[in-house]
Amino acid sequence: ESFPYSSFSNIDDIMDHLKERFISILDDKSIKTDNILGVCFSLPGIINEKEKLLEKGPNMETYLGINHLDFKNYTHLFPFPLEIENEAITAALAEMMYDGRSQFSNLVYLAVNRGISAGIVIGGKIYKGGHHKAGLLGHQFYKESEEICTCGKKGCWELFVGTGALIRNHMKLTGESLESTREFYFKLVRGDNNAFTIWNEYLEDFSNGLINILISYDPVNIIIGGEISLFEDFLLIPLQEKMIQKNMFQDDQSVNIEIGKYKSNASLIGAAMIPIQAFFRNSKSLYLSA
Repeated sequence: ESFPYSSFSNIDDIMDHLKERFISILDDKSIKTDNILGVCFSLPGIINEKEKLLEKGPNMETYLGINHLDFKNYTHLFPFPLEIENEAITAALAEMMYDGRSQFSNLVYLAVNRGISAGIVIGGKIYKGGHHKAGLLGHQFYKESEEICTCGKKGCWELFVGTGALIRNHMKLTGESLESTREFYFKLVRGDNNAFTIWNEYLEDFSNGLINILISYDPVNIIIGGEISLFEDFLLIPLQEKMIQKNMFQDDQSVNIEIGKYKSNASLIGAAMIPIQAFFRNSKSLYLSA
């Protein structure tokens, strides 16, 4: 289910609404709460899953006015365990386990939405770093910019490759405001010349950032997901071609780049897997110790 967060005045009201919807769904399906292993919230930002803390979330602050949130305050709402995790990490977990793909034990999952974050998997385990900050690739400095990122800095990679860049650049070039990236996508489908001018520049910035990921992490697989997966037909082949041309450190067979199987639903499916994994195994076994 989905609902507009703008119709709620604060996070407490949102959590109350979620609790009511969860319980209503269980009632509709005649499912006892005793049979539910848990609920997991998949969120953009720096997540301390052990302490159930959203430590910092620039995009959450921009769109919801939330930058630090203790989810322990909401455990009483649910008659089953509550977990939280970063959206790119849950998506990486989902893609790693898709159809038993054991060969995907080494990957970087890149969630490209308005913001950009990465889920890093090494040896089949999630790597979060020493302070839960591994994967904040969208906030790496890329090049000088006029715009200010949600984190307060200029020059972040997500200013150029987050999907909001397509809307902003279209406005700069044409003076036409778009409501969503889906509108921009259909301009590409219709062969709009201005849209392709913007898209080609976007691919340059995207491919440059992917090369930085390859040099930094040397993954066997790069999985691209999130809102940008809508553009699969325009994205994958041009990206691969640009990276072959630019990357002198790897040949074209050394890394597999693909669009995630779960598209924009990956983070939700991965979030559902976390309580399941915690039940059948120790939840610590999901994570690689820093």
